Amino acid sequence: MKVLGESKWWVLLLTMVGLGSMWRFLTPETAEARLKQIPIRGVGFRSKEIALNDQDKTVFGEAKVVRRQYAGRGGGFLLTVIDGSRNRHAVHDPLYCLQGAGWQPVAQSNIELGKGNAHLMRLKKATGEESMVYYWYSTPSLCFTASSRYWWHTTLRRLTLGKSGKEPLLVVVQPLDLGRFSVNDFKKQYAFLAGL
Repeated sequence: MKVLGESKWWVLLLTMVGLGSMWRFLTPETAEARLKQIPIRGVGFRSKEIALNDQDKTVFGEAKVVRRQYAGRGGGFLLTVIDGSRNRHAVHDPLYCLQGAGWQPVAQSNIELGKGNAHLMRLKKATGEESMVYYWYSTPSLCFTASSRYWWHTTLRRLTLGKSGKEPLLVVVQPLDLGRFSVNDFKKQYAFLAGL
């Protein structure tokens, strides 16, 4: 009787290991196609690709990343868009990375994007240097700022093999010249970013 009970546990264990091994091959589609649709140039703006350094490649791993420097009306900015379909751990609250680089938030607010909100943070280093960052998680129909919502959305997506919706992308915008950067011009000129 005891041997029969142990064999059931072994069958259960082997089944779980088999399903876990197969699960990796049953991942939902990535958002890579949406990354490729981000315009490089358009009316009133242009951009150039910024290569990832070795540290970035280590952090992002298998995640797909677009990093570009844009110039146009409303001032220039650095755009980073991350598809965490293949490495969810590469996508997290940008505040973690910013604080790790020595930045501290001095003011925070949300900005309406039409399909939801972006989070705006004004930042300062101990040296007195100032910066600003906008970020949001984006699907074609929704923008949101809560990292917990991102984790919930992606977990549900993996459990349903992609049937629950599109993979959210993390969109991070860093203005290059705070004096020239205009939130309103940015929202008009780059509205396509809200619908990635």
